[in-house]
Amino acid sequence: MKNSNHATSRNQASSERDPEEERDFASSVQETFGNRADYFLDVVRIYLGIGLFAKGIQFLVNSDFAGVSLMQDGKMDLMMSIMSHYIPLAHIAGGALLAAGLITRFAALAQLPILVGAVFFVHLPQGMFTRGQTFEFALLVTFLLVVFMLAGGGPLSLDRYFERKRADRPDALPQHQN
Repeated sequence: MKNSNHATSRNQASSERDPEEERDFASSVQETFGNRADYFLDVVRIYLGIGLFAKGIQFLVNSDFAGVSLMQDGKMDLMMSIMSHYIPLAHIAGGALLAAGLITRFAALAQLPILVGAVFFVHLPQGMFTRGQTFEFALLVTFLLVVFMLAGGGPLSLDRYFERKRADRPDALPQHQN
């Protein structure tokens, strides 16, 4: 009986929260995490890069990808042959560059034709809300690539590291003053 009274009083206390306490909690969360939004975006960039890298490896290992999915009428034309090499290479190299945050905008841009093609030519004909939700996932990855193409690498990127190094380095050539 004692435990049920304790649970009841705890439920009543949680339903009668002071609005000022809620504001204090919200402001402490904002204070703690608000200034670290770039770091959260970096974590997403790193995760996306690792995922694209792994997908590139999967394309190399999976014989169905290069063989069956790019063949048309039992033949693989020149363009499909080029794509069967470009897609894994772009995912592996681009994913590694995204994860490291090195030439982030270019790495994201190199992925976009692949993902846009996947969205419109592979997954859209299958429709939305399929068993694997591949259309929705490919659309999400495309959206994230656009975000990183526009935003670039964050504070945990090699891009930012090299920017700081360049800013700290004195110029090799003296500046001319007019």
